[in-house]
Amino acid sequence: SFVWQNNTQFNSNWSGLVNYAHVSDDYFLQDFSAIPNEIAINQLLQEAQVQYRDPHWVFTGLVEGYQTLHPVNRQPLATAYNALPELSLTGNFPYFWKNLGFTWQSEATYFTRSPSLGLANVTGGRVEVRPGLNYPINWIWGYFDPQIQFDSTYYSLRDQLPSFDTLSSPSQLFPLSFPFLNPISRNLPIFDIHSGLYFDRNVNFHHNSYDQTLEPELFYLYIPNTNQNSIPVFDSGLIPFDYSQLFNTNRFSGLDRIGDANQLSYAVTSRFIDNQTGDEKFHFSVGQIYYFRQHTVQLCNTVGCSDFLTGLGAAPNNENVSPIASSMTYHFNPVWSLNGGYAWDPTFDKSITGSAYFAYSPGVNQILDIGYSFIRNGNIINNVPLGSSQNNLNQIGVSTAWPINDRWSALGIFNYNIGQNQPQTYLGGLQYDTCCIALRFLGGRVFSNVNQLGIFQMQSAFYFQIQFKGLGTIGDNSLSSLLNSSIGGYVDPFSTSNFGLR
Repeated sequence: SFVWQNNTQFNSNWSGLVNYAHVSDDYFLQDFSAIPNEIAINQLLQEAQVQYRDPHWVFTGLVEGYQTLHPVNRQPLATAYNALPELSLTGNFPYFWKNLGFTWQSEATYFTRSPSLGLANVTGGRVEVRPGLNYPINWIWGYFDPQIQFDSTYYSLRDQLPSFDTLSSPSQLFPLSFPFLNPISRNLPIFDIHSGLYFDRNVNFHHNSYDQTLEPELFYLYIPNTNQNSIPVFDSGLIPFDYSQLFNTNRFSGLDRIGDANQLSYAVTSRFIDNQTGDEKFHFSVGQIYYFRQHTVQLCNTVGCSDFLTGLGAAPNNENVSPIASSMTYHFNPVWSLNGGYAWDPTFDKSITGSAYFAYSPGVNQILDIGYSFIRNGNIINNVPLGSSQNNLNQIGVSTAWPINDRWSALGIFNYNIGQNQPQTYLGGLQYDTCCIALRFLGGRVFSNVNQLGIFQMQSAFYFQIQFKGLGTIGDNSLSSLLNSSIGGYVDPFSTSNFGLR
């Protein structure tokens, strides 16, 4: 395998990066045990980027592709789209004229991919322009922030299949080819108002004085309903429903789907702030969305499909209200804390997403995390019926980084998949760190793949890294991302960009 990672700051405005990975064959990751997330998705990122940034404008030029691996003993995986190239320009002028703010978003991308799983090989260009105006008004006791944007998106496509909404005869279901360019355009206004109030009072609790706040807020969003079934899905996905979704202007990621909306989000947050230190002791937020009109735009575009049945943490689209979503943080003391969130659908009496994490950290890299996470449809398996509880991601995890002495420390990661009744990852090892050299070794078992029978497969994994500080690193540097994402607050001595052959 070959990996090249590079970050360059040319001057105060211009920067660049390269993140390129390539392996020799479809079975390399399976045979040589790369990091778990690469094993699971079989997608190797290959990108190069240059960026310009000043106080108002950000320009990004990007070429991005993936090497998609297709081992025959695993569930089939669709080849990802390549962006060759992607050019984007965003601007933000908060005081464009007096208190009136102006925003600008634009992107031009050309998508290509190799034929995959018998899917239509739709390719082509997409250009999006989205100017916006906002006029925020702030008081000491609240705020009122209206915003209007206009999104105009244009597609020029090749080999585009007709959507089910435009078919006039069954023979159109199976066109041989569309070698000509097929233009599609979408024009939508996006209007929202975010407003809130701020109340506070002084309270005493366990002989401590706190400033307790009460912060109700409303968020109204209107986007007209436009049929988007003829638009292919290049880079869009459904965002799992949680508390942050109450205030998003789009329930989809990417640009290929803009969700229709006529809805009002209502929420309230309360915080306890220590009057002596200014630290937040506790915060709790809860809210819900009321739909004046049920939304109809979906990620899927075939007859009878439903994002709710297969979407990762998807909320129902045929109800008058959304799931009730909450978020909470509590600091027991300076070293113990609890973070969590939960979204529950009252109509179907179903959990949508949930998480709870205890963290103990008395010092730098003295960390013990114990957590639980749940995502509806987060574990889709081909031979399990849609809607089955086996398709839910239901997982507990423990991770730690703990010093043994001033040079040696222990590292450990353990995840258990409750739905599959088996471990997902268990890794343990040691790390040595001095002024001039750092090394670490981890070994254990990791989730490898889901085979064609829907059975979860595990495999042994061993990692070794050595770093001569100031010179470079030998080993798989992507292990750093695994540790940083699995152990909250972990400070990694290996977190440097490097060039390497593996």
